[in-house]
Amino acid sequence: MEGEVVLALVTVGLIALVVLGAWLYMLLSRGTISGAGAAFVTWLVVTAATLGAGFMVAFPGIHMLLFLFGIEAGWIGIVLGVALAVAVPVVWAVIIRRKMHHGTPGLPVGS
Repeated sequence: MEGEVVLALVTVGLIALVVLGAWLYMLLSRGTISGAGAAFVTWLVVTAATLGAGFMVAFPGIHMLLFLFGIEAGWIGIVLGVALAVAVPVVWAVIIRRKMHHGTPGLPVGS
């Protein structure tokens, strides 16, 4: 029961992110947000979406490891899930920073 509630909350959160992303895209396309603000908003949205999707994969994956292979495998899954959660914001920051400096279409060129 608890897992179903968590999955429902994550699903609602991802739907909210899609709506927020569409709204932010409209703001960015009109030029209301520019430069570092646009990069931060982009980073925030893609990081949250990636973490939500990663959680939706990791949660049942960790449980499958736990019940199929034991406690040690479950702990390995937890460590890998935490490593993913720590790495995602950093990786997205590097990607967005590089795209900002190279003037990729869709993102404003900043300094």
